[in-house]
Amino acid sequence: MRSLFSFVILFLLLSLCSAKGLECAVCQQFVEGIDKKEIEEDQNLKKKAEKDCHQILDMPVIDDYCKRLVDKEFDKITQMILNDEKPGVICKEIDMC
Repeated sequence: MRSLFSFVILFLLLSLCSAKGLECAVCQQFVEGIDKKEIEEDQNLKKKAEKDCHQILDMPVIDDYCKRLVDKEFDKITQMILNDEKPGVICKEIDMC
């Protein structure tokens, strides 16, 4: 499953030309990977999200996006997920799309 996810990410990354498009794709994949139930039940979700982002998106150009998503925007992202916002809306709200 993880290798399929990695392939999809790589395909998205290679198919996008602009930096904003790349940033948007990373954000949407990140948000889609967070489940509402996990937010409600998992105390260590932020640490897991950081680890997963760096493992799955292990490319230097992506590292800054992972840091931004986890370090700066994670609380806002999780709150918006709890409010049933869609990934595209969330990523626009945090100015990544």
